[in-house]
Amino acid sequence: MAAPEEMKAFANYLHEKSFTVYVPRLKGHGTAPEDLAKTSYEKWIESAEEAFVVLKHSCRKLIVGGFSTGAGLALELSTRLGDIQAVFAVAPPISYSPLGFRT
Repeated sequence: MAAPEEMKAFANYLHEKSFTVYVPRLKGHGTAPEDLAKTSYEKWIESAEEAFVVLKHSCRKLIVGGFSTGAGLALELSTRLGDIQAVFAVAPPISYSPLGFRT
């Protein structure tokens, strides 16, 4: 149910340190519980990939990261895509399975 607004303070902190920051809204998040219930984890991965493409075209070095589900997505993305210099994960899911994220 989280939305980018919840990461605003952290994003502003990074921006003040001269980082370009993009906090995407994951499909199904930040709207209604019903939207999240009918959204697959593949759609979350798609949201993360779209954010990656946006930044790849505007930044020389890429660092991906996130909180909770976003952290898991950052880790997953960093295992598949090149051009990522670093990754950070705050409170990532404990495990990942082909059926979706589990904690």
